[in-house]
Amino acid sequence: MSQADGGSLAYNSFVQQVGESRLKEIGSSALVPIGCVVVVLACLIGSLSWAQNQHKSQPLTLWGITMDAPLPSYPTCKGMLDTRTCAEKYAFSGVTKIFHLLGPESRSEAATTPYHGNVTVFSIDLSSSDFPLVLEALTKKLGPPKHQQNTMENGFGAIWQADTYQWIVVDGSAVSLHSHVHSMDDDFRLSVLSAEAIKRAAANKSTIKEP
Repeated sequence: MSQADGGSLAYNSFVQQVGESRLKEIGSSALVPIGCVVVVLACLIGSLSWAQNQHKSQPLTLWGITMDAPLPSYPTCKGMLDTRTCAEKYAFSGVTKIFHLLGPESRSEAATTPYHGNVTVFSIDLSSSDFPLVLEALTKKLGPPKHQQNTMENGFGAIWQADTYQWIVVDGSAVSLHSHVHSMDDDFRLSVLSAEAIKRAAANKSTIKEP
């Protein structure tokens, strides 16, 4: 069960308990008008709907990076021995690389190119040791992913399996975790697209007229 689903179930249980308690109190007193029951239930249902909408409107945040929001201010990296979460910005490409985002011992590197000052896409090139930890952390936060396994083949005829884990988040963003292990080319990568990035990609999708 995801963190979001758990919170919703806990809230629903709380609302139900409050409602039942209130109804018992009302049922024990003949002096309370029946209209009060309707008012109490209407208020509870309205509060639940408001809380759920508020939750759904919250943008996805992973390791301190919130989608469709400005990138946090990280200190500039000071060499290879710097184990802080730090960043380097490449002015020519506009890419910002973030080191030690997952922890001081992590060798994974994150990268993003802010769009109008906000993070709409970011990726992490994962080390092989970080991959299972990231999969576990994402499953705990977002719930079970959709898992797809594909057979890969290169030009030399070598065949291997590639795994993709995907999450569609309630705010409309998408998370994809990809791995393939090959003797010449291992690849472990996390990719995150914000809801705004997905909308923009759909709007910019090229189309042609019917022939």
